[in-house]
Amino acid sequence: MDWLKSKFSTTAPSHSYKPIDSHTASSGSGQFTSEHGSYVKMEGPSASRGIGSDYTGASGSLGGVKVGMPMNQDTTYGAGIGVKTFGGGIGHSEDHLGGQTTTVDIPFTPLSVFKTSYSPGTSPWAQKSAMEDQAHTDHLRREGIKMEMADIQKKRSLLSTSDYNRQMSYFQSKLDDNL
Repeated sequence: MDWLKSKFSTTAPSHSYKPIDSHTASSGSGQFTSEHGSYVKMEGPSASRGIGSDYTGASGSLGGVKVGMPMNQDTTYGAGIGVKTFGGGIGHSEDHLGGQTTTVDIPFTPLSVFKTSYSPGTSPWAQKSAMEDQAHTDHLRREGIKMEMADIQKKRSLLSTSDYNRQMSYFQSKLDDNL
């Protein structure tokens, strides 16, 4: 991970209570996210219990570290290690990048694994890929315009001064619009 190009963000402490279903509390987290979508996340103490949609099981943690690596534009897999105080379970949440995360806290171990799914085109990897594609397209467009201008300069003796100036200013304006 290139730390100089990574983005740091935090999540605030949170609490979710759904009678009978689930109860989760978290002290928040901080994460470094690379331009390619991989991230390192430091989590504070948390507790979860439930039998429903947000969490199934019971677990508590004094904190830990999770590492996520994108596998493609829509999916990130990762693992975490922490100081677990009790239990284990399966949780569903939204990660700091807006993806839907399923986490498995492995019972009686300090380990957890997770999978995050993003809507098509919304993951950091997809956004970076789209920016790189656009930059490449712009580069090719500029090169094409420069080749047209070089061709006009080669034919300068065949063109009148006004035609030459008109064509060069036309392509120069297209080049200026593309910067």
